Amino acid sequence: MGDDIVWMWRQLHHSSHLPDPIQNFAAWTYLMQYHPGYWKRLVRRAGDHAAAQRDNQYMVEVFHRNVLETLHHHGSLLMQWAPYRHPSL
Repeated sequence: MGDDIVWMWRQLHHSSHLPDPIQNFAAWTYLMQYHPGYWKRLVRRAGDHAAAQRDNQYMVEVFHRNVLETLHHHGSLLMQWAPYRHPSL
C-alpha cells in the first residue's frame, strides 16, 4: 500500500467514514474499482484540504511574525529578536 493512500486518509479521516487503509485497504480498492467518480471527488477533497491547511499555517506564521515585529518595534520584547528572513531571500 502506498504512502499516498495513508496521506489521503489523514486528510479525510475526520470527514469520511472510510477506515484506516492500513487496517482495511479493501474498502479503498473497492471505491477505486467500482466508484471512480466518488474516488476522484475524494482525491480532490483531500488535495483541497491539504492546500487549505497550508494556507492556514501560512496565515498563523504571518500573524505571529507581525506580532513579534510590532513588539520588537515598540521595545516590548524581553530578549533580543532578529526579524525573520526567509532562507531563499
